[in-house]
Amino acid sequence: CGAYKCPLGFALKNNARKIECPAHNCTLQDSKLCCADEGTCGTYHCPRGLVPVESAASTMCTGKNGRCTHDDEATCCQPAAMCSTMTCPSGFSLRPLAPHLYCSGATCSEQEDKITCCAEEGTCATYSCPLGLVHRYD
Repeated sequence: CGAYKCPLGFALKNNARKIECPAHNCTLQDSKLCCADEGTCGTYHCPRGLVPVESAASTMCTGKNGRCTHDDEATCCQPAAMCSTMTCPSGFSLRPLAPHLYCSGATCSEQEDKITCCAEEGTCATYSCPLGLVHRYD
């Protein structure tokens, strides 16, 4: 949906880049999938560390001309959960940087956040490197 052109009165949803249209090329029928009412929190892009509130699609922004502005951040966004709050599935452990990594929502979800927050046990990704050293990526 990232390149979809919404009809008048609508704007791309805040997560449009992550939404894939059923036919891979968005069509007019994908408007509800890709777009939200202009002037709602559903179109506001929360900054890093914040995620949209649950009611984003129906929460109105307070900006001029019915558009969302930076002043709507407190209305439209809530803190993202930190990976350190996630319980990894069996065979996985939290990544060493978990206290500094954000989940994709206000709570962590195994389906959405396992790759970000957890790493397979017994791999270098779960090892905490000594001070001054970093993981190799080869």
